[in-house]
Amino acid sequence: MKTQKGMFNLRGVPVILTSIMRIPQREREEGLHYYDVRHSDEDYCAPASVERLVRVNHLCTIATSKPLLPEGISCLELSDKESERLIKVI
Repeated sequence: MKTQKGMFNLRGVPVILTSIMRIPQREREEGLHYYDVRHSDEDYCAPASVERLVRVNHLCTIATSKPLLPEGISCLELSDKESERLIKVI
């Protein structure tokens, strides 16, 4: 599994790990917040949104040191700049 640590900030929240594979629950580090990144329907390499769980169009999984999605919010649409930044690290 390709995993990288110490990435970048996304909306002020440190993204400290990315993986092109799904990270099983049993392999997740305690204290980190895990999210899936969905790719766009038009381009399988273009990150479109960050979600708690992606079943279709899964691009990668990220882990943050602080919550990225507030309680009750299930999806964060990525800007073009955020998408480009994420592409550079996965």
